[in-house]
Amino acid sequence: MSRRELPAGWVQQKLRDLGTWRGGGTPTKSEPAYWENGNIPWVSPKDMKRAVIDDAEDHITEAAVENSACNLVPAGSVLMVTRSGILAHSFPVATTIRPVTINQDMKALTPASGIVPEYLRLALTAGKQSILQECSKAGTTVASISSEKLSDFEVSIPPSDEQRRIVEKIEALTVRSRRAREALDSLPVMIDRCRQSILAAAFSGNLTVSWRRASPLIESREDMLGRVEMERKDLFEGFRGNRSYMPAEKLDVSDDLPVLPPSWQWVSAEQICGFITKGTTPSRDKMSAEVGGVPYIKVYNLTFFGDLDFSVDPTFVPAEVHSGELARSKVLPGDVLMNIVGPPLGKVSIVPDSFPEWNINQAIAVFRCVPSLMKRFLMYYFLSNGLLFRANLLSKATAGQQNLTLEICRKLPVPLPPVAEQREIVNRIDKAFSAIEAVHTNVKIANSRLTTLDQSILAKAFRGQLVPQDPNDEPASVLLERIRAERAAGGVPSRRGRRKA
Repeated sequence: MSRRELPAGWVQQKLRDLGTWRGGGTPTKSEPAYWENGNIPWVSPKDMKRAVIDDAEDHITEAAVENSACNLVPAGSVLMVTRSGILAHSFPVATTIRPVTINQDMKALTPASGIVPEYLRLALTAGKQSILQECSKAGTTVASISSEKLSDFEVSIPPSDEQRRIVEKIEALTVRSRRAREALDSLPVMIDRCRQSILAAAFSGNLTVSWRRASPLIESREDMLGRVEMERKDLFEGFRGNRSYMPAEKLDVSDDLPVLPPSWQWVSAEQICGFITKGTTPSRDKMSAEVGGVPYIKVYNLTFFGDLDFSVDPTFVPAEVHSGELARSKVLPGDVLMNIVGPPLGKVSIVPDSFPEWNINQAIAVFRCVPSLMKRFLMYYFLSNGLLFRANLLSKATAGQQNLTLEICRKLPVPLPPVAEQREIVNRIDKAFSAIEAVHTNVKIANSRLTTLDQSILAKAFRGQLVPQDPNDEPASVLLERIRAERAAGGVPSRRGRRKA
């Protein structure tokens, strides 16, 4: 904001002129007396995740304040991060409501009398992008703010009473905005529960009760299983060549499996897949980010929604590696993939047809369905909590990891309805999930609009457009002249070295 745009009674002033600046430090860790049983908060960038600081993760003692580079920062000071990776995109600012100390990656500004601390915090928050652009140091290993440039940064200062009115108005509007955001933040959990409710109804048969009543049974359960077995044999022989075909072991239907509709049957994943295996990981020098060769899928390319996201760190392997040492882990469009190393388990994707062949790493299992099992039906079932609960129960825990062996994968129980009902189930899930996704999109839009609204509120506030000006307020120029006079008289030094405030 240029000076001529300032409302009557406002001035634009450098931060260095608005109070007392303090730096921080780290007491030596080799001196237990500085840290043990400390009760003075020692604020570092990791504590700057909130607007008001009332405590810190670490504490130091009075001895540390007396004998180190730490300063005791008074309550009502404004704390700023000046060295941290977070400065690459944000500028954390907070006010402290109790005396604290800060580390060397922070600066503190204790506003002079008449400068409202919360107003100053909000002004710096509103100007964070300008601060990052104008005050950042170049060529540093860790993102840093120049203290000199920061102290020269100018903010708009209204009369003291108007500062308070601005803070009160922003706080009132922020409460409403926060409530709206909290309501929006609760929706993704509800949306996920809705998805899982639909999947639970789908794979118990409850989603298509009315459809079954209106649709004649074309094929008996026994005929369906016989056909599936023949399709599996054809698929196996087409892939395995001369290797002898081994019929899949029938699933031992235990009492803990839910009762299915009469036309359905519990089967093992092996019974309805001609091919279940896991991938292989080649040496690093055989993988490349350059487009070319065969796309190589890793766990982070799988999703919790069934789609494959190959935009995340895409990797390729040479065609000769794909057909040679990685031949056993080739996958084709339509194959269903599931991660078998967690946590978390439950990432599932269908291989798209954007490439004729793909390859997968060792943390992914591939399920190649028989024609009588719709790929999307299996994908949706693998995404359901019913399957995920059983997978977590059966997984082997090793060094903090959850692992599903191929034996477990092959014996996973799958509910198998007739093909026509599979098609109806998939169509109903698709429609329901499409409607849910529309809600999810609207939530994202609303959240984005709330962020824009918050930014607009701050922008209006510091243009003098949020609250009316009162001609009876003492002008800010008079306030600043008084601060200068007090400083000249020794009452308010602009910079303070060490020790207690």
